[in-house]
Amino acid sequence: MIYLDPSGIFIREECISGGSTKRLHLQSRRLLQRAFDLGAAALILVHNHPSRNPIASEEDVETTKRLATVAAALEIELLDHLIVGGQRIYSVREGVIL
Repeated sequence: MIYLDPSGIFIREECISGGSTKRLHLQSRRLLQRAFDLGAAALILVHNHPSRNPIASEEDVETTKRLATVAAALEIELLDHLIVGGQRIYSVREGVIL
C-alpha cells in the first residue's frame, strides 16, 4: 500500500497483506486504520501476479470497488490499484497496461 497526504505527497509504503497464487488476503479495516494513523488522504493499492500476467481478475476488480467505496465513506480516496506482472503494470482504474 502506498499512502499519500492531502496534497498527494508520498507518506509511506507498507506491505499490509499477504496472499497466495490464487487470492489476495486484504483486510480493509486494518488498511484504513493505518491510513488514519498516518494521516493519509489517498491510497494506491499494489500487488503482484506471480503468473506474470498483470491483467486484473474479477476478484481484483471487485476488491478494488469494495475498498474504494468503504474508503470514500471515510473521506479517503483510492487513487488506483496497480497489478504487477513480470515487467508490466496494469492499472485497475484505467483498465490498461501502463
